[in-house]
Amino acid sequence: MPIRRVFLDWIRPALPAAAEWLRERRAANGLWDLSGVIVAVPGGQAGRRLLEVLVEMAEEHELAFVPPRILTPFALPEELYVPQLPFADDFTQELAWVRALRETDAERRRRLARALPEPDDLFGWLALAKLVGQLHRDLAADDLDFPQVIAQAEHLPAFDEAERWKILADVQWRYLRILDDLHVWDRQTARLVAIRRRECRAERDIVLVGTVDMNRAQRQMLDQVADRVTALVFAPAELEDRFDEHGCVVPEAWREPPRAVPEEIVEIVDGPAEQADAALRAIAALGGQYAADEITVGVPDTRLVPWLAQRFEESELPHRYGVGRTVEQTGPFRLLDAVARYLEERDAGSMAALLRHPALEAWLRRSHVGQAFQPALEPPNEMKSADASHQADMDVCPTGWVGDSLIDELDDYRATRLPTRLDARRIAAAGGRFRNLHKAVKAVDKLLAPLAKKKRLPGEWGDPIREILVACHGAEALDRDDPRDRETLRACDAIVDAAQQLARAHRNLAPAIRGVEALRLVLSTAAAAVVPPPMDGAAIELLGWLELPLDDAPALVLTGFNEGIVPGSRNADLFLPNELRRHLQLEDNDRRFARDAYALCLLSASRKELRIIAGRRSSDGDPLVPSRLLFAGAEERAAERTLKWFAAPPARRRILLPGSLLAARSGRTFPIPPLPPLEEPVTSMRVTEFRDYLACPYRYYLRHRLGLVGCDDAAEELDAGAFGTLLHDALFRFGSDAALRELIDPADVFAALDEILNRRIDADFGNDPLPAVRVQAEQIRQRLRAFARWQAEWAARGWRIRYVEESFRDEREAPFDVDGAPMRLRGKIDRIDQNDDSGEWIVFDYKTGESAASPEKTHRRKREWIDLQLPLYRHLTRLLDGIGEELKLGYIAIPKGSAGTKHHLADWTRDDLDSADETARTVIRGIRANHWSDLRPIDPPPMFFDEFASICQDGRF
Repeated sequence: MPIRRVFLDWIRPALPAAAEWLRERRAANGLWDLSGVIVAVPGGQAGRRLLEVLVEMAEEHELAFVPPRILTPFALPEELYVPQLPFADDFTQELAWVRALRETDAERRRRLARALPEPDDLFGWLALAKLVGQLHRDLAADDLDFPQVIAQAEHLPAFDEAERWKILADVQWRYLRILDDLHVWDRQTARLVAIRRRECRAERDIVLVGTVDMNRAQRQMLDQVADRVTALVFAPAELEDRFDEHGCVVPEAWREPPRAVPEEIVEIVDGPAEQADAALRAIAALGGQYAADEITVGVPDTRLVPWLAQRFEESELPHRYGVGRTVEQTGPFRLLDAVARYLEERDAGSMAALLRHPALEAWLRRSHVGQAFQPALEPPNEMKSADASHQADMDVCPTGWVGDSLIDELDDYRATRLPTRLDARRIAAAGGRFRNLHKAVKAVDKLLAPLAKKKRLPGEWGDPIREILVACHGAEALDRDDPRDRETLRACDAIVDAAQQLARAHRNLAPAIRGVEALRLVLSTAAAAVVPPPMDGAAIELLGWLELPLDDAPALVLTGFNEGIVPGSRNADLFLPNELRRHLQLEDNDRRFARDAYALCLLSASRKELRIIAGRRSSDGDPLVPSRLLFAGAEERAAERTLKWFAAPPARRRILLPGSLLAARSGRTFPIPPLPPLEEPVTSMRVTEFRDYLACPYRYYLRHRLGLVGCDDAAEELDAGAFGTLLHDALFRFGSDAALRELIDPADVFAALDEILNRRIDADFGNDPLPAVRVQAEQIRQRLRAFARWQAEWAARGWRIRYVEESFRDEREAPFDVDGAPMRLRGKIDRIDQNDDSGEWIVFDYKTGESAASPEKTHRRKREWIDLQLPLYRHLTRLLDGIGEELKLGYIAIPKGSAGTKHHLADWTRDDLDSADETARTVIRGIRANHWSDLRPIDPPPMFFDEFASICQDGRF
């Protein structure tokens, strides 16, 4: 007896029609008992909605209701036979495939793939095992094994892969033998055995609801219980020839769909943002006649979900993405992923990812490391020493002490020490400057120590992994009714379940592995698990393509209707290209087209409102083409639709959404913030501040009055500041030694500088610095060699270093009169020299940039002052005994090219210097005026304020 097919016209939504059919045949005497029925629906969302519809219908007709068992076709086969052995779990199956592959002759194995994993590469072997295992499942779903592929395909003209398939057949035989020896069963093979032995039985009636695409194994099992099976097909009865005896689409019959897509419901837009706007316009066009739960937005292309969600949130539009978030996107997964990365790399970058995770930060606060997050009131003493005294203006804002968090210390340590690996002992040796970081690293290492033990069986690592989750997430009670807590709990459950899967792996197959390998296996198993959002009856549902045909919302906005997405296609495959799939009668592109063509016809017929949106570009900017389904059945309009696709999009305005559907917020989302007036007057300034004010008063305020700095945790080499600091330090230590600064032989000068540099590199970076640091140290060495030649010649001419890194701050600041009210100037002078013969004095500033510009070029542009550093040094030197008014100002340039190492003296006249002082007074008057709220950033932006580009919206408008 064949399966009974029942056609329900598609002018009505499928699930209500199915529920009504079940009620008419199963309800009697006030009772609607479906306990003897199995209902198979294509997806989980359809199953949940069907149950809701059944309950609502039972209440409407005042029926006592007993629900059916609702399954997907994937789970249905196990209801039809009794397996003779327990099923092997997924991980055991993967390990069995690994062993089968390893036991295959190495020479033959190399025919399977171009690059095979190394012998100890567990994850490489597992990846290959998953590939072969998926091939096994795909074929078994259509009642095929590897030898049958050879038998059916060897006569194909283009089939030249028989030898590879023979090797695969051998691997498959070994795999099944391994499972037999373990007395467990492969699920797909168990189904095939049940089919061939005709063991399928049905204790309940089976109703197939909209299952228009089933594989051969499912059909053969249903054929053995056909007298208990009814297939509900949602289509007019006159289309019955387009469906086979199981109620599935016949691919050849759907090459020309019976319904064409009306032109007026299709909208062509540019990219993802425009698709989101078009979806909002379509919802607005409904005029408020549908509630939110009566509107569905279809998202065949899941890459559009973030764009839609953002626009809906801006419009305060309630929405719900029914698929939810994967565990991979949740906090617990990201925590353990950061843990795994730290265990693998133990570097500053992996520690930064850990410390930035809120759960680990909270654990540190709770576990007696809380003081690690408390800023010191002032820099530790060693920061005031020579080791840290050579960055520009270190007397006021030393690098690494600009923030008040542990992350700042880590960023500072990474930028200045560039460690290859993070080691608590080396951090401690770096001094109190990093004492909080030292405490945190020790605490994290102690927390993760159980995962760093010797190799164990996979199942033995479950407890250490679980303990990390408990330590970081278990301190506070989590509420399953709170969306965030619910997501955390669901993710933790999925991760623990994955760890238990490892524990179930058969001991005869499970290899001993390291803790971090076990953690990676757990994460890879849990990653794809889904954390669905809580149900919300007042939200617009965002559904994937396969869920849409059985959705019963009267209004549908379908986005992402592009070729390759709808219909999907699969042409390239390592083992099963589309032509071979077609020959073996597996799911191929024709079958996908037929399934999707039927789905579009069903949607078009059953929806009161339908809008279809297609985009010209993907989120990556790649060009897209429209779905073939938009042209099917409308050949006479194909040219018109093609022209519409390439036409320029019309100008659109943001729309007002009716009722509770509010308009998007107007104005810029990220305005440039206005500056508040200073609460306290400025009474002291560094001499280097003036350059910044002259360049841009707005950015000056951000840097010097608010103290904002840029933070970077991606240092892989010395940045320009750290490079210059290292060079400055060698010059400072040389100039501070009375004996060394008397040297006049270039070789002696360089030998002294070289020894100083080596000691500093060893102290800061250890005996195994990053390769980039070695290269940069050699670059500094070459510059010091050139400087040694200049210094020796300079000393031979009678010039002696009298002061180095002379600091003027606190009680030693120079008064600078402006309109009768002094401004105190502070700063640090790199070097002051005096000639033994003439008594002349020169104030020098070291310049270690790429080029060797003169003071005139760096301080003035078109005779206008743009920097006042050297001229203002004159006011600082008045605080030193023995230096008169007549002194020279200049640079000692130590650039990349050794030929450029020389001194540059400024040739400014008295009038020039007086005008510099007057420019300084103008700056001070501007600061004292306190009119900051009137300022906006200078455009185009100056070159040396990159850290404020986002705040100032550089280049955005």
